[in-house]
Amino acid sequence: MRKISLLVLTLVLIFVLASCILFFPIDNTVIIRGTVTITRNGEPWNTDNFPLYSIRNSNSRDAGPPVDRPMLIAYSKEYGYIGEASVRYDTNSADYNSGTYQWALKISVDKLPCSIYFYVSCWMMDVYDSKGTDTGYFWIDKNTVTDLGIINFDVVKISGNLPITVNGEACEALDDYSISRMNILIRSNSFYQSYPYYQTYIDTNGDWSLNIFQPDSEISVTFQVETDLLGGIFKKVLNPDDAIIIYDTDIEVIFPDFESVNFEALALSGTLKLPVADGRRLHIYLYYKNYTGSNSDTVLSGQEITWPEPDNNGLFEWKTMIPVYPLPLEITAQTELIKDVGMYRVDRYKSDKKIVITDTTDLSSIDLGDLKL
Repeated sequence: MRKISLLVLTLVLIFVLASCILFFPIDNTVIIRGTVTITRNGEPWNTDNFPLYSIRNSNSRDAGPPVDRPMLIAYSKEYGYIGEASVRYDTNSADYNSGTYQWALKISVDKLPCSIYFYVSCWMMDVYDSKGTDTGYFWIDKNTVTDLGIINFDVVKISGNLPITVNGEACEALDDYSISRMNILIRSNSFYQSYPYYQTYIDTNGDWSLNIFQPDSEISVTFQVETDLLGGIFKKVLNPDDAIIIYDTDIEVIFPDFESVNFEALALSGTLKLPVADGRRLHIYLYYKNYTGSNSDTVLSGQEITWPEPDNNGLFEWKTMIPVYPLPLEITAQTELIKDVGMYRVDRYKSDKKIVITDTTDLSSIDLGDLKL
């Protein structure tokens, strides 16, 4: 009887221990620590060394940590991906002004010791793209404190001045929501080019600038200006034949043929009969078909109006501007009104109409057709 009781007690103890292991697993990880120093163009990367700057349509943001702190991903020869290190900085430390950060990495004890390298990146908010670099291998043990050394990110500034007008007027005078951009198109034979172009905004006075991480080698680029005005899309390539080289120095770009860019535009408008008064979204797209090549449809204008408000007669006034083409001009107007009618259900009222514009067309009374289910 006593033997049976001991056997039962032993089984109960085993069950209890197993339950403890299940609900309170043994943590066989340790945290290894170290430092890394981040510089930008040879200068320490931290808040004090990089002052405030502005982002379009946003409040001023701080260019330094904690938002722009570096990221560390660890890999080993033996196990591949190890994990991501948490990175912090202390403004009161002596290392802060030198751009030195402390990092900590949780790793399983049974993987130590091993050789680890880190992929180090740093998101700098005033730089267009992202970039990272690999460190060399470091022999890591659970008691190791490892300094990864200095990781430098070279940044190049591209800038210029190019005022934009439409029909001789400033875009802002025609549309409060107009946007002008400078597109920098990378000329590359590589199909796998990571960034086929860079893009930045053009201010009302024509100033534009862009910071990029220094390319690994010289790249040739073409510049294109683009303006969105009342839904209209206007584009112009500025140096189609003469590539400009970007590499390891700041560059101020001057276009000899363009002190400014003026887009010629046609102003189109009219009234549209809305079949319902509570449509959630109205889409109006105008296309031009030049009947050459496989991609012959060119988007002239694209608008999305949220909760369009018709008048008492159910009419909605719309307007847009499109690039000037030789007349007569045939365009396609595709219009859609979306109305919510239930959970995950909508009604779509559509119109698809051909429009021919001649020199006698009343541009203020363009008929987009009747919207029907």
